[in-house]
Amino acid sequence: MRALLTAVVGLCLWAIPAAAAEPVFAVEVAEAPTLAEAQERSVRFPKLAEQLGQLAPSTGSGAPERAGAGIQVYQAEDERFHVVAFVGPQGQATIALELIRHEVPTARLTEHRIELSMPESELVPVRVLVVGRDGSYPGAVAQARSFAARAGVPYHSRGLIWDSRQGLVFPPPTDEDTDAGVPDPFAGGYFYRRTDSCGEGGECVSIEEAEAYGGDRGELWAVAGVALDEEDARTRIAAVRRFAPQARAVAAWVWMGCPL
Repeated sequence: MRALLTAVVGLCLWAIPAAAAEPVFAVEVAEAPTLAEAQERSVRFPKLAEQLGQLAPSTGSGAPERAGAGIQVYQAEDERFHVVAFVGPQGQATIALELIRHEVPTARLTEHRIELSMPESELVPVRVLVVGRDGSYPGAVAQARSFAARAGVPYHSRGLIWDSRQGLVFPPPTDEDTDAGVPDPFAGGYFYRRTDSCGEGGECVSIEEAEAYGGDRGELWAVAGVALDEEDARTRIAAVRRFAPQARAVAAWVWMGCPL
């Protein structure tokens, strides 16, 4: 999965514009009275930096250099230097806090007044609405179709097929695709669902690899949607549980750098 994400990063290097002036929340992992001390502490989280797709932390001393995910140092209104791993709206920062605490249990949410007019990270914290889970493809499909029938939401394969050797994958490119010179970076491989839409749009239930969202390897999930902030997730999971009481809203990092 990491290799595939690396390929996607190479294909999509543009920045997403961030929202401007409103209260901003940061997931803080450390702080210090001086810039030098904060910079030293910022490199103590190599595993977290790797998860956030960051080669090295930003060590500036002003406002954060970018919104979204990434370890960076800046001086806040209290004149102390803060090491943060996420900067953004409260709904996203709350989800990011849960994910970051897996690596830094002492991480906390802090509020700041910053005008976010800088580029935004393409790595986004979301909640995946999981309505079923199974270790086999037929079992997962059965759960997805059962939920779809109860909830009145269509089941959609997203064009994925089950391969006995590779698991859940998009079909390999055809000779026509190759002759036309149309590259498909995901042909013969897998890339997780990132939005509510499937196919031509609209809500759907699909089968996804749990490992892509930080779940157990080999497990498949029936996914009914992807919520982009905490409030939306609470509302959506309550509605989903009318048809699947065991449903969960799982926090995960999702790459939004380029569309499928």
